[in-house]
Amino acid sequence: MNIPEHQYREKEVIDFMSEAATEGNIIFLKDDKGNDRISQRIQMIIAFSIMDVMANYWCEYLGESKKPSEKVCLWYEKFCLTEDNEEYKRDKQWALLTSARMYRFRNSAIHFWGLSETTDDVYITLTPNDTPKKERLQLIDAFKSKDKNTIIIKPGDFYILVKKGAIAMLNSWAETIQASHNDSVIKQEYINGIERVWNKFKREGAVKIYKPK
Repeated sequence: MNIPEHQYREKEVIDFMSEAATEGNIIFLKDDKGNDRISQRIQMIIAFSIMDVMANYWCEYLGESKKPSEKVCLWYEKFCLTEDNEEYKRDKQWALLTSARMYRFRNSAIHFWGLSETTDDVYITLTPNDTPKKERLQLIDAFKSKDKNTIIIKPGDFYILVKKGAIAMLNSWAETIQASHNDSVIKQEYINGIERVWNKFKREGAVKIYKPK
């Protein structure tokens, strides 16, 4: 593949991933009274879906074949449960939401409209996005006094955790580009990875069709 063709495909891939990372913003639309129009469960399901998309393309970039659960957990651990993720640094409660716990929550929310069974003494509850910080901290303390590790999640915060993870993934590609300038092997691996992602989203028809002007 020649350089101009690679650069064209690279731009398409990065534009597509950037759009996918932010398209979910619509779930936080407010009504005339300032309340969320979309329920908390739906907000979480959309956030989980975006995470699935990122995880699938990340493994496509790596050229690795993994089970769906492995893809998501790998991506979540690498880009969300890290000090490089600003939302993770902001709220240390995320450390309780391990990849295994998160995936059980994901499955329960998507398939059963639930918050998942508790098998590790870590409980999960959702709270509205406009819950004041003080009130949320009081809830956390109240559960701690009952000897329960409870993660009180605002869907908007989880969405930010995922979104920041997507940005970190794109930044990792940018770092690879810099490293590839002096390493032909890294350069070829990067080109091959972008080519796999480009081919995948083309095959899946993941291309927005714009209304003619």
